[in-house]
Amino acid sequence: MSATEIGTGVVVAVVATMVVGMLVWLRREVLRAWHRRRPADVGVRPLPHVPPGVTIPAALPHVAAAFEHVVSEPWAVALEGALPDAGAFEASKPSPAEAHDWLRSHGAVDFRETKLRLSLASRTDELIVVRDIRVGVEHSEPWAGTYVYCPTAGVNTATLLMFELDEPAPRAWQWDEDGSRRRVGSVPFFEHQNVTIASGEVHDFVIIGRAESSLARWRLVVELEVGGHKKTLLVDDDGDWFTTSGAPKSGFAIRLHWAWYAGGRFLPEPDDKL
Repeated sequence: MSATEIGTGVVVAVVATMVVGMLVWLRREVLRAWHRRRPADVGVRPLPHVPPGVTIPAALPHVAAAFEHVVSEPWAVALEGALPDAGAFEASKPSPAEAHDWLRSHGAVDFRETKLRLSLASRTDELIVVRDIRVGVEHSEPWAGTYVYCPTAGVNTATLLMFELDEPAPRAWQWDEDGSRRRVGSVPFFEHQNVTIASGEVHDFVIIGRAESSLARWRLVVELEVGGHKKTLLVDDDGDWFTTSGAPKSGFAIRLHWAWYAGGRFLPEPDDKL
């Protein structure tokens, strides 16, 4: 091969490399311009690991979000009045989780603590930054009708955030939960850090809302940045507020156990309260 041919080959290779580089640069700039013209929207949709039957509004294209209630023993709920007739339900020998669902379907709300798992998934090439998660909350007197408690029958990789719902403007504090709970840090979580979600990634948050002295009706407000555009995602209980009741000053009129240990039925609370 002559020196001229070698030189021509080198020139062709250099030109080809420059053309490929320009095409990559042009594609990136077109995508950026498109996102500037049409900012990413945020929606709520079920993710693959969300149990069937969870009703969540349809998503918009760029961010997928889903939540589910986390129910594990021990749990406790409050009813505004007396326990509905449970004879037929008890006869079906339900599990503690089914008892919790049945009580909620008959108007019960979580007592002292509501636990959610919130999953955010990227559906865009742009980096998503979770700038803040806070709650909007309304307060009233806690319910004093019926208290139902289910004792327990027996390393969380998600980010565990707890909100004290009795406060006027609850902030997200990070906690560790590995058998016992321990608060992490001396300032609220989002005061000194963000959570980034790259393309194709999913990040789980375990959200705990706690109420000690009020009936708190609340929803999550997630502040996002998607491709440089600020977005706000509202997460609620299928169009309604999450509701968590604290302890009434006068005490409950009725106190019951979900007695899984007695065949699965509602019984008066034992004298040796757990």
